[in-house]
Amino acid sequence: MKMQIRVEVACELNQDSVDHCLKLIHPKVMAMLDIEKDKLYASALKELEANNDNVFSFLSPTNAKLLRDHDSIWERAEGVNIEDSGVLAVLENLMMARAKLMGKSKRGRIEAIRDLIATDYSFENVQKLFKSAMND
Repeated sequence: MKMQIRVEVACELNQDSVDHCLKLIHPKVMAMLDIEKDKLYASALKELEANNDNVFSFLSPTNAKLLRDHDSIWERAEGVNIEDSGVLAVLENLMMARAKLMGKSKRGRIEAIRDLIATDYSFENVQKLFKSAMND
């Protein structure tokens, strides 16, 4: 004899908990993005140095320091990749779990997170993305 039981589950999603998780993840994402930015900038300065004889004569002190530290910046950046880190996976999983709990479509959520990180990452923007995903 088979019995069927109908179960209804209601779950309240606390926006403050999501914001707290995002706040904890934010410094790590910013550090990784800063390392990547320094790496790209140092590479551009290195290329400029290769094409000019006296590049230090017109560089600002900050840029000159970046150029001098090119090798150490690349060493520091080695192995630091936001795609390979667990940070991006945590953000993606948080977005997916949130979409499942809200009964919303998960389509396009991962791409939206990746686009945001690649183009215009800030704590406020990631909060807006998560809030707008809740309202979609």
